[in-house]
Amino acid sequence: MPEFEVGDDVLQDALEWVDQPPPPLGRDTHALFFTLTGTNLLPGDLSQIESSHRGLMFFRPGNPTTPIFQNQPGLTGTGSLVAQKPTPEIPFWVVVEVRFRPPRRVFASLRFFQEAGRGLPGTHVRSVEMDKAEMIVGSRGEIRMDAPPERWILGRIQKTTVLLGPP
Repeated sequence: MPEFEVGDDVLQDALEWVDQPPPPLGRDTHALFFTLTGTNLLPGDLSQIESSHRGLMFFRPGNPTTPIFQNQPGLTGTGSLVAQKPTPEIPFWVVVEVRFRPPRRVFASLRFFQEAGRGLPGTHVRSVEMDKAEMIVGSRGEIRMDAPPERWILGRIQKTTVLLGPP
């Protein structure tokens, strides 16, 4: 279990679910299903396009008191675009990184990738480091992430298991 409190009961429960040692043979690994919704800013324009990605996140242990983002405990996951055709403005893949520092501080970043074919991530399109990330307390574990003019919500977090090896 994480040795820190994140300030939201639903998110705390989800973190305790995924903060488990890997099972023998990599089977039935605990993960979190997520939906990331938000606005993509079009290059050279002030227009925005709504998009949604879904995927899985896994727990990354770390030191909750370190100032270095990559060394903080948190969640890392990859999601793919839902119900829209990918374009240069709406990349197919997103890598989500969320880190926690007590008391109740949240840091987040997003990295977007085009599809390389056969369902694999390809060219890195852009990265977004959040100016502000905060838990929406009482909202079932949602995290609002803002990097104006872009706004993203990481939500619909659900516990699941993932089979990472052959049965």
